[in-house]
Amino acid sequence: MELELLLDREPWEKALQLLRAWSAMPLLDPCLQTDRRLIRRLYQASRLGLSTMTALVAASSDPLQLGSRLQVPLHQQRLLEALIELRCWIDAERLPQPWKKWNALEWTSRLERERWPVEAVALAVTDNYLCRRPLLRWWGCWRHVTSPVSAHELIAQGTPPGPELGEALCRRREQELRKMR
Repeated sequence: MELELLLDREPWEKALQLLRAWSAMPLLDPCLQTDRRLIRRLYQASRLGLSTMTALVAASSDPLQLGSRLQVPLHQQRLLEALIELRCWIDAERLPQPWKKWNALEWTSRLERERWPVEAVALAVTDNYLCRRPLLRWWGCWRHVTSPVSAHELIAQGTPPGPELGEALCRRREQELRKMR
């Protein structure tokens, strides 16, 4: 609980620097002692509206074990599980790097198909992945894209309510995403 208070209220950057100087970070996880990007990762998480505690745990070599040991709330533990799944998916897709050719629609379709929490994608942004930029674009922009035509307008144009209406809205959203980079 003290660590969470430190990360939420104190000048946590200075505190983490002191913990490193005293070689105390290995008490949490040895990886955290040597992670040169840790401070930057926590700043990025904070800017994205994420808990710095969750970002710290996510930076460890075994986030689930550390999260359990620190008794982070269940919501954060589930978020860490989703992050690990997302990291595995990124690593699997990375080998031939087909995602380099993906557009906004492809990224959106693939990320939304897996139904990862938005926060898990934001945490993955703080990782140093080559695909960091499209993940950030999805988080900040692409996921918010909607059909330019409302359901009421489609009904007024003759589309019957029900599954057809939903499909028409999805097609319009996909058209908007195809236009984006």
